[in-house]
Amino acid sequence: RPREVETLTREEVSLLFSVDDDWQPLWVLLIATGLRIGEALGLSWDNVDLDGRRLMVRRSLQSVKGRGLIFQPPKTSKSRRTLLLPNTAAKALRTHLRRQAEHRLRAGPSWKDNSLVFPNEWERRWSQRG
Repeated sequence: RPREVETLTREEVSLLFSVDDDWQPLWVLLIATGLRIGEALGLSWDNVDLDGRRLMVRRSLQSVKGRGLIFQPPKTSKSRRTLLLPNTAAKALRTHLRRQAEHRLRAGPSWKDNSLVFPNEWERRWSQRG
């Protein structure tokens, strides 16, 4: 039997949108677009067009038994798609891109650039976390 999806209340969404931290753009993107978490964590900047307010879902970060976290193509052809970004999501991603550029400058040569929109705290892809 399929389980019922629990949605956030208006107040919970407002709270997530108002928090000013490195994760806020992820929450905004998920809520504003309906992306799955794996799709968002698999996003690279070359699949995001902030001026055109679009993003392309081309892969997903998935947990695979015995292999850990890996990038995989979407499971179905419908999952491989282009989405229009609402203004709220585009604004959050622009702010996130600026913050990421600041992190990159502070990190200097130790920055591991995988072009991920949401790298982990060591600026590596999630599957390299450890």
